[in-house]
Parts: sequence; C-alpha cells; structure tokens
Amino acid sequence: MVKKFFITIMVLAMFVFVWSQFRHFYIVNNISFTVWKRVGGYCYVIPGRYYSLKKPKKDYIRVSNVGSLLICLKNDSSLVLFNNRYIDNDSVYINFKNYKFEYYSPNSRSIDEIKKWDEMRSVNRRNLPFLEVDIREMSAVIDDKEQ
Repeated sequence: MVKKFFITIMVLAMFVFVWSQFRHFYIVNNISFTVWKRVGGYCYVIPGRYYSLKKPKKDYIRVSNVGSLLICLKNDSSLVLFNNRYIDNDSVYINFKNYKFEYYSPNSRSIDEIKKWDEMRSVNRRNLPFLEVDIREMSAVIDDKEQ
C-alpha cells in the first residue's frame, strides 16, 4: 500500500515537472500568451492561458522547436507576427479564427526583401508592445525586458 502511494506521488510529481518545464505563460499589454514546447519538433504559441494536454484546434501559432517568433500587439488587439529569417517559411503555421493578424516572413532569396522585412520588424518592435520568444532556448523578451 505504501509502495503504491509512493509511486503515485512520484508519477504526479514527474507529470507536474514535465508539464511546467515545457509550458510557459507570458503577459503582454494585459494579454496572456501560452508558449508550449512539445516533443515532436513543434511549439505552440497560444493567445490566452492554455491548460489542456491536447493540441489546440484553433487560435494558435505552431512554430519549429528551433525557431523564434516576434509577436507585436496593435491597439485594436490584432497581432503582427514575424518569424526568424533563418528558419524556412514552412516551419510556421498560423491557425487563428478569433484573432486578426498580419504575418511577415522574409524571402531569403532577395536581399531587398530581407532589408524591408528587417526594417518593418524593427519599427514594429520599437513602437508596439511585443513578445519575442526564442523557442530553442525557451527564453522570452517582453518590451525589451528579458523574462
């Protein structure tokens, strides 16, 4: 009986540890975001707090576990998204039903496009509240403050 209790406690502790290590919550301009790094090569960035163990069905961004993402918030609560210019475009999938968004990804074949993308990214980052997530390192910056 004591052995079963001990095993149950250990399993629950491991579950909580694993769950908390891969799921982080950030608040930007009074809007919560869940960053959920999952086994299998993908990370989900979800507006709001997401607690389910199942993958989200709507209102999420799926990005590669080695990528990064910049999310800027406009005054009308729409999102401006920039992926890492060194990661291919296929590594980002956006499924928003309840959010307006603009998505910018540089065309790596054109220097002019990359310069234009970089300038647009800098202007948005400078003028709007933002969350920048480095998925590989699971680190985040909110409005120039390391989290």
